[in-house]
Formats: sequence, structure tokens, C-alpha cells
Amino acid sequence: MRAHGPLFDLAADESAKEAGRSRAAAKCRDYLLAFVRDAVRRAALSRLDRLATSDDAYSFMADVGKDAAELGNAEGAIFSGDEWEAAGWKPSKRKSNHARVIREWRLRG
Repeated sequence: MRAHGPLFDLAADESAKEAGRSRAAAKCRDYLLAFVRDAVRRAALSRLDRLATSDDAYSFMADVGKDAAELGNAEGAIFSGDEWEAAGWKPSKRKSNHARVIREWRLRG
């Protein structure tokens, strides 16, 4: 038996349900972000210049049947951290980007 508060509180229950969904989505994005970061790291290591771009991330996600939108705002964190350094700019190869210039990143170390 509850010590206090109403037995039924639809607004609180809806809020708790939405908060649970958000936590689950955040965990999924964290896992997906780590998965994509690892793939981009491997792509950079396979190249003599150790460069990678967001095109590499999108290519990897397409290869594994994922929509890049699943990352949400976490996409901006792919190259964050000390292991990457900005190395220049180049036109994107993705059709949807219409050759827009994107950042190149070099894997340090």
C-alpha cells in the first residue's frame, strides 16, 4: 500500500513512461555512437593519411542497415575527444549533401 499520494495519477504515469523511453533511446544512441565511432576509427586506420569524415560514418551505417537519423544529435559527437584532430575540408561524396564541404578528421597517435 502506498504511504502517500493518489493511487492513480495519469499525468505522473505518462511522464514516467516518457522519461523511461528517453532513457532507453539515450542508451541505444550511446551504443550506436560507440559502434559508429569504432567503425570510423577503423576506416581511418586503414588509410595512410589516417583521415575520416562523416561520410565514412554514413557509409558504415548504410552498410549495416541503419538510418543515420537514429543517431540524432549524437552524430555531432562522432569526432569529439582527444583522439581526433581537425585536418581540413573536402566536398562530401553523399548525394544528399550536393558536394557541400565537410570537415576531415585525422586520427592521432
